[in-house]
Amino acid sequence: MINNKGFSYIEVMCALLLFSIAVSTILPALVTVQQERLTIRQERYIEEFLNKEIYDLKSNGNVEEELSIVNDGVEYQIHSVFSNGRTVICAYWEGGNGRYYERCLLGKKERGWNDSY
Repeated sequence: MINNKGFSYIEVMCALLLFSIAVSTILPALVTVQQERLTIRQERYIEEFLNKEIYDLKSNGNVEEELSIVNDGVEYQIHSVFSNGRTVICAYWEGGNGRYYERCLLGKKERGWNDSY
C-alpha cells in the first residue's frame, strides 16, 4: 500500500516556481501604480497651491515672480509672468515617477470699486 499523506518535493517546487513567476510579473506593475499615485498627489498639491496664488492675485493684486517651495521632498519652481493685463503662474517639478511636469494657471486681477476704467 502507498502512503499519500502530503505533497511530493516536485509538486512543492512547481508550486513555488509558479508563485515566483506570478509575483515577478505583478510586482513591477504595483511599483508603477504606487509611483503614479504619488505623482497624482503631487499634481493635486501644486494645483491647489496655484489656485491659492490666483486667489491672492485677484484679492491683493500681487504675486511673487519667482518662488521655490518644497513639499514632501519635492521641489517646485514657481514662475509668474505678467503681460496684457493677465498673469500666468506656472509650476515645474520632477514627479515621483521620474518625469518632469509643468502646470500653469491664468489669472487676471478683478477690478474693484476704486480701480479706474
